[in-house]
Amino acid sequence: MTNFISNAIKYSAASRTGIVTVILKTNKREVIFAIQDNGVGIPKINQSRIFEKFFRADNVIKMETEGSGLGLYISKMIVEISGGRLWFESTEGQGSVFYFSLPLSGSKKIKGEKGLAGPG
Repeated sequence: MTNFISNAIKYSAASRTGIVTVILKTNKREVIFAIQDNGVGIPKINQSRIFEKFFRADNVIKMETEGSGLGLYISKMIVEISGGRLWFESTEGQGSVFYFSLPLSGSKKIKGEKGLAGPG
């Protein structure tokens, strides 16, 4: 959540009014978070690569923003290992909405995983 909000703020700062909205919804299976901004957006040509390790979109490389290109990659790994989904919508020059969901039932146990309580 912190990474998505931080990105929304960072890439909205140079835009018009820099509005960031956080929305939380639930359905029968999951909780869905949406972080919307009116920032620089992601160029269509870069959208298929946005979750790749060390990738930064062409338009933000030119901006004076810090970043390694690992935030979205790590966020995707965490969400998916937790049994959730991650996706986005974006239009260059208009902003982005990043969504992620987590199952209401909690994360599934991973084979070989040990709990804090020790052997059971």
